[in-house]
Amino acid sequence: MPLAAAERPLISVIITSYNYAHYIGESISSVLAQDVSSFELIVVDNASTDATDEVVGQFTDDPRLRYYKNATNIGLAPNHNRGLELARGEYILFCSADDRLLPGHLRRCFDYLEAHPAIDMVYTGVIFIDANGRPFGVRSMSGQLPVDYDGGRNEFVAQLAEGCYVAWPSILARRSLYDELGPLHLMTAADYEITVRWAAARKAFGYLRAPSVCIRIHGPQASGAAYVADGRDLTDYLDILDKFVIPENWDLIQGCQGSIGRHLLWRTDFHRQSKGSGVAPEIAKRVDDLSQRIAQIPQWRPSEGLNGRPMISVILRVGTLRQLLVSLASLDAQQDAPAWEAVVVAENGPHLGALLRAQPYAERVRFVRMDEHTAPAAARNLGQRLAAGRIITYLEPGNAYAPQHLANLERAFEGGALVVRSDVRFLLSETHDGTPNTVYRETLVAGLSRGAGDEDRDLIAAAVPVDAIAHANGTIERTGPFRVDLPVGDVWEYWLRLKALGAVFAPGPTVDVRTIRQRVLPDPAYVGLAQSIYRAYPAPEESALSSRRATYLKAVMPHFERGAAAIVDERKAIEVLAALLGIENAVLTAPGP
Repeated sequence: MPLAAAERPLISVIITSYNYAHYIGESISSVLAQDVSSFELIVVDNASTDATDEVVGQFTDDPRLRYYKNATNIGLAPNHNRGLELARGEYILFCSADDRLLPGHLRRCFDYLEAHPAIDMVYTGVIFIDANGRPFGVRSMSGQLPVDYDGGRNEFVAQLAEGCYVAWPSILARRSLYDELGPLHLMTAADYEITVRWAAARKAFGYLRAPSVCIRIHGPQASGAAYVADGRDLTDYLDILDKFVIPENWDLIQGCQGSIGRHLLWRTDFHRQSKGSGVAPEIAKRVDDLSQRIAQIPQWRPSEGLNGRPMISVILRVGTLRQLLVSLASLDAQQDAPAWEAVVVAENGPHLGALLRAQPYAERVRFVRMDEHTAPAAARNLGQRLAAGRIITYLEPGNAYAPQHLANLERAFEGGALVVRSDVRFLLSETHDGTPNTVYRETLVAGLSRGAGDEDRDLIAAAVPVDAIAHANGTIERTGPFRVDLPVGDVWEYWLRLKALGAVFAPGPTVDVRTIRQRVLPDPAYVGLAQSIYRAYPAPEESALSSRRATYLKAVMPHFERGAAAIVDERKAIEVLAALLGIENAVLTAPGP
């Protein structure tokens, strides 16, 4: 739908005001300067006693502006709802009279929602300004992700576990949200409550990371220091938990109880420190009751009902375009597979969203692009935060699943497992220049596959590729994410934490792991990581495990000393790969697929 002038405006911007004559002119100007034509600006004043009438009067010649003044102060949320009653637009944005929109905000948000009809609302990054309008920082909360995204995230848990990270004046929402789920409720944190309400109703949120709104931080604002000091921020949060931590929402919470419980305790402790005294008995009782209610939510197993969620989220890192399409094609070819989604995380590089939307599996793929190159562990962690599936698994650039892989995983989890390791096969790629774009031959390496036995091998070597790992989404609560501080071996370290929960083996092989000959040898820091793993998981002296570890290090050290230049052909590469995987038997090769 083009954004052009019409009798009924497409967008309604509602400015709510009370005694903000010194700021409201700036707010109105920022809205009227937006580069869209089909919008209305509704100013709803809550019986101000200052010069608000005179300031707004300077703009009333503009036909886009309508001004309403309440006879009495009806309260913060009712004033918002009065504006909502007056609004005629298909899209709604609320802006406080002390905040302002940056140029282009309405255009970018409207264009986004028009391009993403499945998204119900979009919010953006925000700049903080002081009382004099000077910017002093970018709003950064733990719940804000470092990328744009288009729905799919569990915003319900994220908001309960990480606070009110959705900046209210940045939201452009479809009017249908308010028509279906109602107006703001009577509390100071009405903006927080309504976005949690939307998330509980499984509405889809979009996010544009670049800031295009300014929020003013100053003394008398409704959510300022006094709101925190008198404890209303805590009591509002308790009210929200009490309202939404109910059986109807258990499927959204299950597996994430710990993060919500920790945030509740953090807020309580913050309130205690802010007051410099204990928590009032009635508040302490509410905190205890809610903590128990959260802890008593049953743990779910991945084999339970989906209630609209995908069964499996596959996190893919982008290497080359060719590698990505190979990996996605293997997903598209899955047979008898459960519901799945692909979360594609690009570490800088070109924006591939438009290309992916043209693929036949586009509805199952979500693409996010990080602004800068980062460690693979950070990309996987971001994928975890976006994953909506009950099971999470991984696929590295160029690797692929056999057609029965996801069905195999589903069967493995049906018995109540939390962690599954799949069997893999290794392919050695020969290239012209050591890059994935010039592969001209692949060799299937036999003898490296690992069955259900020899469970100690992953206490000796990095023997489990990340593509072989699948785990229940909720296990991240117990294990934590991948470690971004490790220069090499983050998958090995992560796997051992997962394995401690109890892992089952899914026979196959159903995963193809590709290795370029020139890149078989990892970073020399690998040896140091192996030694740190041995310290973290000690073996009794003179035990078989201790002996095998010593033999392993003795076998791999010469390869690091000689370096990658010594890996001159496929036979040498297979020898190095076998040594790194802790394989002690002869290795055969066969033509690749």
